[in-house]
Amino acid sequence: SMAAHAFMKMEDFNRALEVCQHADKNGVSPAQIHILRAVILQKQDGLAAAKTEIDKALALAPLDPIVIYDLARIYARSQEYSRAIHSINRLLEPNPKAVQLYTWRGYLYSRLGKADKAIVDYNRAVELNPYRGATYNSRAAHLAKVGQFAQALEDVNRCIELEPIFKYGYGTRGETYFAMGEYAKALADFEKAEALKANDGFALMGQAI
Repeated sequence: SMAAHAFMKMEDFNRALEVCQHADKNGVSPAQIHILRAVILQKQDGLAAAKTEIDKALALAPLDPIVIYDLARIYARSQEYSRAIHSINRLLEPNPKAVQLYTWRGYLYSRLGKADKAIVDYNRAVELNPYRGATYNSRAAHLAKVGQFAQALEDVNRCIELEPIFKYGYGTRGETYFAMGEYAKALADFEKAEALKANDGFALMGQAI
C-alpha cells in the first residue's frame, strides 16, 4: 500500500498498479486492493476508469470504513461532491464524534455552494474539538469565501495561535487579506507560509499574484 502511494506521488501509475498485485501478501484485504487500484486509475485516467474497481470493492466490503473513506476521497478529487458526502455520511453513522469527517463534509458542502450546511458542520467540528487548528483554518477559508472576513480572520488567527507552524493557516490568512485588498499583509503571510515549507507551490503562487 505504501509503495503504491509512493509510485503514485512520482506519477508512475503502471508501477503502482504492479505493486497492487502483491498487496494481499502484506495483509491488505481484497476490497482494499480494489479501492487502491481505483485510486490509481482515477489519478491516471479519471473516475470512469476507476468505476469497475470501485464496484468490486463495494461488493466485497460495503461496510469497510477504509474502503468507504477512500471512496469519498476518489469522489472528492473527481468533483463528485454529492457522492463524496454520501460516503462520509455512512462513516459518520457509527462515528458521530469524528471531528475530521465534519470538517471534510463542511468543505464539500462549501464546494457545492451550500453555505448553511457547511457552517453547521464546521461549527460542529469546533464544538467537538476546540483545540484543533486545522478545523479553524477550514472554517476560516469558508467564511472568507462567503465574504465574512472579520470572522474568517478571527478563526485563522486562532488556528495560528494553536498551530504556529501550520503553513496552511498563513496561506488562508494571506488569501483572506488579499480578498480584503490588504496586499502587503497578504504577501507577508504567503512569505511566512513558504518559510515553513520551501518552494511551496501554494505560497509561491500567492506571492506572485
